[in-house]
Amino acid sequence: MHRWSISGSTCLTCENCWPLVWTLAGRDQHPFIPVTTRALSRAPTGLQIEHKFEEYEGDHANRRGERTVTHLLPFFTAVLRYDVEAS
Repeated sequence: MHRWSISGSTCLTCENCWPLVWTLAGRDQHPFIPVTTRALSRAPTGLQIEHKFEEYEGDHANRRGERTVTHLLPFFTAVLRYDVEAS
């Protein structure tokens, strides 16, 4: 059976959990998104949970392709491991 698993060596907080990462377009057309995303990113800080939050220049969709190539794919490449021999 093939399966995806998390590479523990890249996790920010422990060996058995997902790293927490948020990104936010600073000029999002939907006004609730920046407000709620900033609030959401403060929650782990208050709990002393290591995480990453990045606000970038752009709107809801104008940098989607660029950020997929420069941020999303490298993130999943570092965090996920495909185990062909898993049962």
